[in-house]
Amino acid sequence: AMSSAEDEDVHVGGVGRPSVSLTDRATRKVHFHNFSELSTTELVMSPQFSCLGYDWKLRIHPGGDGGASDGFCSVFLCNCTNRS
Repeated sequence: AMSSAEDEDVHVGGVGRPSVSLTDRATRKVHFHNFSELSTTELVMSPQFSCLGYDWKLRIHPGGDGGASDGFCSVFLCNCTNRS
């Protein structure tokens, strides 16, 4: 039987093996309340949060960013960690 794409793991980060150990992965929930009431021209940023030793923010464009099709939103994961 074929599995659907919803059942498969997704790994991002180069070709071949994941760049971090799968046991080092973490999940953070970020809730955007009243999303349907946001203007499609608005940009929304999450508060900064930490995950795997890095600081992050989510940037959401409810109406899409640039060439997004009608009915779609754009989501960006922004690395806010300052390291030299």
